[in-house]
Amino acid sequence: MNALQRRSLGPLLGSVLLLAGAFGFQYLGGVAPCHLCLLQRWPHAVAIVLGLLVLAWPKRGLALLAGLAVLTGAAIAA
Repeated sequence: MNALQRRSLGPLLGSVLLLAGAFGFQYLGGVAPCHLCLLQRWPHAVAIVLGLLVLAWPKRGLALLAGLAVLTGAAIAA
């Protein structure tokens, strides 16, 4: 595992945990998500897919796109 792959683990795991928490609240806790919550899920899903691609093929462009997806999710929340 090279340095790029190690650095991509943080955003990847963060997005996985955020989506797992959201789905946990929705399906296990019975809390219905608001429209904004549903919109925030998409950038995290994209970040997860791109993060997994970075782990398989460590390309800097993929890592930058994954980081941009995470920041997009944060911008929707703001």
